[in-house]
Amino acid sequence: MESPSQKAVKSPKFLEARARLPEELRAVYDQIVDEYHYRTCVRFGGGYVAYQVMADLVLMGWRPAAPAVDPDGEQPANDDLQK
Repeated sequence: MESPSQKAVKSPKFLEARARLPEELRAVYDQIVDEYHYRTCVRFGGGYVAYQVMADLVLMGWRPAAPAVDPDGEQPANDDLQK
């Protein structure tokens, strides 16, 4: 099943923000955007991601630091966040 964020990650704004990042940080950006978008869909019925802000956070050092614990008892949208 395709996650709700699959449509979002193909947007021009997503690609523009992603292009700002060094190649080695793009997978981190993809993971954070995917999970954030999924969570906004679950919580609010629609996803919104400020892609430039997400890119800024990745550049500032934000990374998955611990195994995911889902507040709703569901699996995270992106299992890579648990690695």
